[in-house]
Amino acid sequence: MVARAIDPRPTPLVMAAMEVAVLAVDLLLPVPSSMVATLGGAELGVVTGTACAWLGLTISAVAGWWLGRRAGGLALERLDPAERAALQRHEQRIGPLGIARSHWYGVLWVPLGSLLNGFPWPWQRRW
Repeated sequence: MVARAIDPRPTPLVMAAMEVAVLAVDLLLPVPSSMVATLGGAELGVVTGTACAWLGLTISAVAGWWLGRRAGGLALERLDPAERAALQRHEQRIGPLGIARSHWYGVLWVPLGSLLNGFPWPWQRRW
């Protein structure tokens, strides 16, 4: 169905760029990343398709980390000191486990990751 809609077919370089770009915006848009990566592997070959999927998802993850770090810090600055101290105690108690546990709850993943990203991680506190 899609193959018939795209005529003539894009070159492999264009397909690779499209796969990377679509997976990179996975942070902001509901992209079916498994389907995009599978299509990339089918069209570009397993090695090239996997490399493009890895690159696109890595760009999305790095952008998400940066956005969480920035937005989380700004959100934490708006809290009053008592709320911030309570949240920081909670973060110190659960640490990265809070992010890992929230992964199962897709709606909570981004806000919790953003808030917890605002605090320095334990290894950052030492320096």
